[in-house]
Parts: sequence; structure tokens; C-alpha cells
Amino acid sequence: MSNSPKKVLAALLACGLLISSAACSPRTAEKADDASAKEEQAEVKKDNPSSEQKQTEDKEEPASPEEPQDTAKDPEESKQPQENDKEGEAEESTDISNQEIADLYKKAVRMILDLATCEPAEIPRKICSDIEFSREIVEINQEFYCETSMDFDKIVEYYSTVFTGEALEWVPATKFLNVDGKLYCCVVGGTSGWSVRDVSVEKIGPNTYQATFFTACGPEEAAKRQSNFEIKKTDAGYRISSIDYCPPWLKK
Repeated sequence: MSNSPKKVLAALLACGLLISSAACSPRTAEKADDASAKEEQAEVKKDNPSSEQKQTEDKEEPASPEEPQDTAKDPEESKQPQENDKEGEAEESTDISNQEIADLYKKAVRMILDLATCEPAEIPRKICSDIEFSREIVEINQEFYCETSMDFDKIVEYYSTVFTGEALEWVPATKFLNVDGKLYCCVVGGTSGWSVRDVSVEKIGPNTYQATFFTACGPEEAAKRQSNFEIKKTDAGYRISSIDYCPPWLKK
């Protein structure tokens, strides 16, 4: 009988443990089931993201608009054709030889020397042999002139065989005036007998040349001279449009 209470107590403890494990096992099973369900849901979400996630991703990565094509030309590239055109215009092609240019320049110097050294009346007489000169002398701009029967356009036409532009304006104006369309001739001349020879030309720029030549008066030793000038093509051919040669005794 002494062992009976112990056996009864052991039996009671065993029953309590069984009851406790039975009570706990459903909860543990439920927790295990919940954990496995969550893992399955997570795997499904990875494979099939929800619409909310898609919207979030769409918001985070907006579609980039197409970049507009830059059709504007580089300003430096657009300038190059214009600059080339300007260079082409400046570098006017010349269909005239250096010898022809030298001959043209020699005529120009000869005409300028005639104005500086010869009696001015001799020049219009070359154009019109029956020209008449008035005996009345008038002073204009501190120079003395006489009226002629020739129209001023005739003297311009004579010099236009060699000159054009600015040169055609100042060369005849050194000894002749236009007064109401009539030619007035200066009565003051210089020393005749000047000559020009050995003219050579060298191109130094677009339509621009440097001439080297010799001038002499009578038996005097020829003096070497240099002068720059420009040529221009006209309807009548090439003419000298600018020339810096002017003898010191000729008033330009």
C-alpha cells in the first residue's frame, strides 16, 4: 500500500504532460501552417507581382520621352560656306597675263607723267584736233584754267581706256575740270621729256599688284620706282581701278 500513492502520483503527472502536449500541439501546428502559407504567398508575389507594385514601379521608372533630334547646324559650319564664297569673290579669276598687266600699267604711268610734265592743252588736242581754247583765263581753286569747246565727257572717255573707278576720278582731275559739262583745261604745264621703261609687275593680293619701273627725263640717269595698283575687269576689258603713283609735282 505504501507504493500505491506514488504510482497514483506518477500516473497523474503523466496524464498532465499528455494533456499539456496535446494542448500545445495544435498551436504549434497552426504556427507552422501560418509560416508555410506566408512563404507560399511570398513566392507567388515574386512570380506574380500585384497591380499596386506594378503601379509603384511604373511611377518610379517613368518612360523617358524621345530626345528631339538636333537639326540646328553648327554656326561655325554655316559660316564656312559663306566665308568660302567671300574668298571666291575676292579672289577674282584673271584671264590676263602679267605682260598684259605690265603694259596696261605702263600706259597708266605714261598718262600720269604727261599730265605732270606736258602742256595740258596737248592732251585734248590728241582727242580732237580742231578743239578751240578760250583766251580768257579764270582762276579756280588757286589754279588757272581756260574754257574749251570740248565736252568734259570726251576727256573721261579718253582716260577710261586705261582707268576705272577711283583712279578715273582723280587722274584727269589733276589738270581738267568739268564746268557745266564743258572741259576746262589747266594752262600750267611742267617739263616735258619724261619716259618710263622696264616695267615689271608682281601680284601681292587679290587683283592687287606691285609695279617696279624706271623713269627718266632726257639724258638723266633713270630712277627706280615702285608703285602698288589694283585692276578690275569691266565690260571693255581690264582697267586700273586704283594706283598710288603720282609724281610730287602733280597735284592729286
